[in-house]
Order: sequence, then structure tokens, then C-alpha cells
Amino acid sequence: MKYIFLVFFAYVSLTACDSQQLEEPSPPAYVQNVPVDWAHYQKYKQTAKKDYIKQNWIAYEWFTNFPFSETDGIPYILLKLLPVIAPEYWGSDDNFLDAVGLFDDERQADYPVARGIGISALSRKEPFSNIDYASFTCAACHIGRVRDENDKIRYIDGGVNAEFNIVQFRVRLYKTIQKIYGQEKDPAKQVKNAIAEFSKALE
Repeated sequence: MKYIFLVFFAYVSLTACDSQQLEEPSPPAYVQNVPVDWAHYQKYKQTAKKDYIKQNWIAYEWFTNFPFSETDGIPYILLKLLPVIAPEYWGSDDNFLDAVGLFDDERQADYPVARGIGISALSRKEPFSNIDYASFTCAACHIGRVRDENDKIRYIDGGVNAEFNIVQFRVRLYKTIQKIYGQEKDPAKQVKNAIAEFSKALE
């Protein structure tokens, strides 16, 4: 340890002595010029992105649809029942998760829930070894969307979903649970209330 300190102090001393001789590095270019043919550049970038995703589609599937866990999260069937139990806290009939900024991706119209929610059945090797859990995927935060000059939705894979508010999701989930519990303080009775409410919603 003593040797390490001696080497360090020797380096500092030599650097201090030679500081008068060192040239200051040029600053990085923080601003780059916009390409002259911006439309052509955009088309090129979009094509390059599509080609990259096509070549790496397995990784893309993991990024977009596979949940963070196969054994944790919200049981999928309970997630789908939230707007039945507390419609005042959840979004539209078409997509109850639009209340927290998760949108339906028209590129996968047959997916059963909003973009950014993964279902454990997608990655589980044994299909009936456990119940289906729902949890967030990378896409919840990292696939955004904008409306282009032709009034069409353009998806930004790997960008930012500026609509998603995970805190709002947790707040609405908390309020839904509080609605189920009501004034009940006994944990055992709270669980009994929850089972009754979800069973009623399922019917």
C-alpha cells in the first residue's frame, strides 16, 4: 500500500512540474451542422434502423415484449381486472393503461395489452408451470412516439416514452387497493375483501 501511494504522489509531482508544457486539448464539438438534405438523411436513418432491427429481431423481441421477471409482478388476470374494479382510476375501454401513458402499438395489433407490459408466458419454458405474471418491459420507457408532418404516428424504438408515468401507475394501483379494502384494517379481512372483489369482477 505504501508503494502505491509513493507511485501516486510521484505521478502527481511530475504532472505538476510538466503542467506548463502541456497543451490544452481542444473542446469537443457539441453542436453539429444539420445535413443539407434533411429529408434524405431522415429516410436513410429510418431505413438503417429497420434493417438493424430485422437483423437483430430476437434481441428486439426481448427488448419490447419480454418481462423483467417470470416469477414476479402482477398476476396478469388481476392486471386486466383493474379497470373493472376501479374504472375511475384507469383509462379508456380500448386501453386502460393509457391513463399512465402506455399506448397500443399499431405495429402489433394482436398483442393483448399496451406496449411496455410483458407477460411471463412469453418466455417461460414450461407453459403451465406457473401463473402468468405481468411486469414492465424495456419498451415501457424506451419506445416513444410522435406524430409526423403527415399526421401519422412514428414510433421511436430505443428513444424515450415521454408519455409514461410510472409514479402515476403506482398511485392509481394504490388507490384501487384502498378502494377494495375500504375502512377495513385487519390484514386477513383485507385479503378476503380483495378475493371477493376480484372474483366478482372476473364474473
